Amino acid sequence: MPASGDGREWGHLADGDLGLTTWVNELIWREFYQHVAVGFPQVCRYQPFQEHTKQLPWRDDEEGFQAWCEGRTGYPIVDAAMRQLVTTGWMHNRLRMITAMFLSKHLLIDWRRGEAFLCAT
Repeated sequence: MPASGDGREWGHLADGDLGLTTWVNELIWREFYQHVAVGFPQVCRYQPFQEHTKQLPWRDDEEGFQAWCEGRTGYPIVDAAMRQLVTTGWMHNRLRMITAMFLSKHLLIDWRRGEAFLCAT
């Protein structure tokens, strides 16, 4: 890699201007999701990524769903994230992933209910 003249080497995205680095990262994520949508179009049609998971028996747990929506699950990171979303209308992407996985994989509540709530908030 060419040197910058001050002892640093060039070629690492994280070494650049923060604004430029952020913009390039956003482009990379956009491209990734476009490839997912093209390669697996069912995910854009409320279908699961993996076909066999269509058979998953979702729980009909209105109390559990309301606790999740209101940040009353008893799991501090999930509750803090959901309360932040309800209060501010914003939640960090990592927390979105944590709360979504908690809803679908721990509570076994249909992810489409969670998606509808997150999009409406």
